[in-house]
Amino acid sequence: MNLSLTQEKILSNLIYLYNKNDRPLQASEVAQTTGLNVGTIRNHMQILKMLKMTKGITGPKGGYIPTSKAFDGYSSNNKSNLNMYLNKTKLEDVTICEIRLNPQDNSTYSGSIKIIGNMEYFSVGDTVTIQTPDNKNNNTMIKGIITGRDFNSNTLFSSPIEILSK
Repeated sequence: MNLSLTQEKILSNLIYLYNKNDRPLQASEVAQTTGLNVGTIRNHMQILKMLKMTKGITGPKGGYIPTSKAFDGYSSNNKSNLNMYLNKTKLEDVTICEIRLNPQDNSTYSGSIKIIGNMEYFSVGDTVTIQTPDNKNNNTMIKGIITGRDFNSNTLFSSPIEILSK
């Protein structure tokens, strides 16, 4: 199913906030993390509800929740077992969805990292490290400096990127 960039952004932030807070979320809460207008959130939530990606809960403690169909779209990435570090601090509430590497020459790369989580954590110039779990002292690390951020697609851009293996 093809969602617009805005719908992907809303849905990924809804999943992030729902995982973090374990309760239905108001449109205003989703608007805060996405930087979008509350009306825009509500309009897109109606479309996401028709697509069975979200569900509206009525009442004083109501709001929006992602459905199992929404989680299915991200499930393979939510269990990626990749650890992400920002300036040597492990991030517990960021999920890596996709890593793209672009070769620059024989030994250097640039790339992009699509995440589910709060993009406000990251600034240009920060060091990001992605590490696979240690399996009998055999793990891989990807390390780079953030050169840009795309808030619409929750993507970080990095260059140069080092790939280190033990």
